[in-house]
Amino acid sequence: WAFSLAHLACLDWAKAFSPKAQRSHQDSQSPPFIPQKSRVSPKADAQGSLACHWVDSPLPPSSGAARTSQGDAEQKQPKSRTGPWSLLVVQAPLQLLSASSDAAAVPGFLGAPSAGAAGAGAAALGSRWEPGRGWGRTACIVTGASRGLGRSLARLLAARLPPGSALLLVARSAGPLGRLEGELRAAWPGLLVRALPADLGSEQGLRRVAEAGRALRGAGDPQRLLLINNAASLGDVSKTFSDFSEPGNVNSYLNLNVTSALCLTASVLKAFPAQPGFSRLVVNISSLCALKPFKSWTLYCTGKAARDMMFQVLAAEEPDVRVLNYAPGPLDTSMQEEARSLSADPELRQAFLHLKESGELIDCDVSAHKLLDLLVANTFESGAHVDFYDT
Repeated sequence: WAFSLAHLACLDWAKAFSPKAQRSHQDSQSPPFIPQKSRVSPKADAQGSLACHWVDSPLPPSSGAARTSQGDAEQKQPKSRTGPWSLLVVQAPLQLLSASSDAAAVPGFLGAPSAGAAGAGAAALGSRWEPGRGWGRTACIVTGASRGLGRSLARLLAARLPPGSALLLVARSAGPLGRLEGELRAAWPGLLVRALPADLGSEQGLRRVAEAGRALRGAGDPQRLLLINNAASLGDVSKTFSDFSEPGNVNSYLNLNVTSALCLTASVLKAFPAQPGFSRLVVNISSLCALKPFKSWTLYCTGKAARDMMFQVLAAEEPDVRVLNYAPGPLDTSMQEEARSLSADPELRQAFLHLKESGELIDCDVSAHKLLDLLVANTFESGAHVDFYDT
């Protein structure tokens, strides 16, 4: 409870004293960066105890920052500002913040802890976030579910969806996906879990997933649809813009990262038409790269920007569908490792390396908790782009 109160107090202070409204236009035109101590970042001290202290920062707490998702990185670059600013940094034992820990949840911090491995979930759940009570039976689809954020989301959702719900897990990697299916079935026998290995970048794979998604309509008479478009790839970040002269590679990338998300979402929404008492929620896993350019990330930035706008159009056309573009922050994943080693831009590679070495990368379970908290609160504007660091 102490951490929760301090965390909320810090956020209230930052909101009250930050001149974000006055600076927003200037920030949006600036190169992306995060100063070393401009962010509230909970970490454990040497003794693992809760601690709070003030630090000076060259930026106001809510200033623009380069935060990327799906294992992207953050660029850090000094920027002149008037005045120094102070931030209240709350330090808490790392085990309190680990979603896979068996320790009790810190109330108010990104929801209850993750279910973790099979058999451990029930004991770890808190009562703060139990959407099963308010959501009713849910037909849920998670793409890119075999690892990273998708796997974390699948585990959290399985622990929280009410009996009679259905969870369709999609990924290219059959082995890890099958193991996840077995884990969730053993832990949550009241949940219908199906793993579907498929390549969403191919027409055949996309059709198979769309057919399986439509079939959920008859599984347990669902009262809600939740589709999380998480599947994505980094693309060839060893090339710069002028290297992409062959359309084949570009089209292949866009098939997986843009076309599949559009066609799958459209197909599933047709199978679950609007009707009284039935709610529909679509999530696009986005990135700061949807808003800011990163050198040598031509394909990734293009795909993320296209998807954000695509889902904004959906929100505008179908106001009864709740739509969220969620940027999960710089995740500690294999994609981030790929970015550190292969990005053509040396400054970007160095920024990624610094994130890893300084422990700034976000655990997938923690970001997954944040997303589910957003969905439960349901206060976002449909079609909005919401970042992990947004308060």
